[in-house]
Amino acid sequence: MFKKIDLKNGTFQADEKPFFVNSGEIHYFRIDPELWDKHLKKASEAGLNTVSTYIPWRIHEPSEGVFDLESFTSFADTVKKHGLYLIARVGPVSNAELEDEGLPGWITEKYPEVYLKGKELENLPHCILVAYNNPVFLGLVEKWYNKIIPLVAE
Repeated sequence: MFKKIDLKNGTFQADEKPFFVNSGEIHYFRIDPELWDKHLKKASEAGLNTVSTYIPWRIHEPSEGVFDLESFTSFADTVKKHGLYLIARVGPVSNAELEDEGLPGWITEKYPEVYLKGKELENLPHCILVAYNNPVFLGLVEKWYNKIIPLVAE
């Protein structure tokens, strides 16, 4: 683990030495946990030093206030075991072909005010439009971040 990471002259510096992030995506929530070692080993053998993954809010807070983050923490531990670094994409939105862009379904049901309304739009790349600056939405995101950020920081 690095003590200090900086950006200097357009280059990442890890403990004052140049560091090139060579990363690939591995979405733990799409792979059977029994296969994580196999995929991470292949990533390492391919020359990657880092993997990146979404952490879908939808998966980890299926009901408001009910969090289950064990699969993420287990994956993060497995990444570390393989000597790789992790870029954690905490959202709140996950553009990973997930329903409602990875936002929990209970938000739609309980907080319809966080969604933009207007004339019908067609051919959107995403199926929902969220008012990201809506105070209710920001409060919900803050609760999500309060749970996930400490785990990512570890």
